[in-house]
Amino acid sequence: MRRSVELYQEAAHIGLSVAASRLGLCFERGLGVTQNWSEAAKWYQVAAQHGDASAQNALAFCYYFGNGVARNILEAYAWIQLATDQNEVKADEVRALILNVMSPSEIKAARELYQEYKQRYSVRPQLHAGHT
Repeated sequence: MRRSVELYQEAAHIGLSVAASRLGLCFERGLGVTQNWSEAAKWYQVAAQHGDASAQNALAFCYYFGNGVARNILEAYAWIQLATDQNEVKADEVRALILNVMSPSEIKAARELYQEYKQRYSVRPQLHAGHT
């Protein structure tokens, strides 16, 4: 498994968003690396910003529970809404869970953040320019 992590890191560093998402999963679950929520959230963020729906879903959970990032319900909503837009499995259910704990003013602010992220992080092809 360690070799897989090394290959994911190489691919993520040249811009393959699915590799960044898989790296996030490895760090989340401790697969081939020491479990580290901060690293998981970092790699999910990279992939999510490149339109990876699975990473957007995972990043929403990180923000909802405060795993590896400061708990932020507005961020959780924005990321899960982007995943919902791409028909990510069970994203609608997660969005409903998040909405259930938000006040009307938080919902308004979260929807504004989502609109900003929608323009900035729309779905893109899987191969992107490197980012380190």
